[in-house]
Amino acid sequence: ESDMDELEDTVHTAQWLNNRNVPSVDNILSTNEANGPGRSGGGEDVPSEEKEKEPSPPSEKKQEVVYFPASKLLEYEWPRGAEGAEHYMLQEQVAEFLDIRGIQRKYPDLNRRPLDVEERRYLVRMGAVTETLSNMGLVALKSEQVLELMAEDYSSKYLEYMAVVETFVTGEIRCIII
Repeated sequence: ESDMDELEDTVHTAQWLNNRNVPSVDNILSTNEANGPGRSGGGEDVPSEEKEKEPSPPSEKKQEVVYFPASKLLEYEWPRGAEGAEHYMLQEQVAEFLDIRGIQRKYPDLNRRPLDVEERRYLVRMGAVTETLSNMGLVALKSEQVLELMAEDYSSKYLEYMAVVETFVTGEIRCIII
């Protein structure tokens, strides 16, 4: 891919980021301040229906916490450059970033689709996933739905991701979105 094609992709993505219909960072912050900690939309990154449940007893096994940074959360357009193309995120990365086990059970209404062969090749060629990982049945989620989910149920993760996106849009980093 030529530098000019890559630059055009970057400009197109930046324009899309500025125009999409997702909650603004200011809106999330003001909602958090108005609601206060522990109320829906504020403080905690736990959906409101889960806040009322009894805490589970501590496990005998310690879970290893692995931090997945927002800068590694891939967002890409597919099919590339096609009219009507949509933006996607990989379900596996979203689950890791939000620290969700069983994302399919927890959020069954998200639109999902398996990656096609060309899409997998593209992501491997760009270095976004390994060849081995690409052959393990990756699933694409619509970015707009993921961002809405993050804004509603994981506001601090949403703010973390949007800070990275803002850094990308202002040109402080070269590319996080393919």
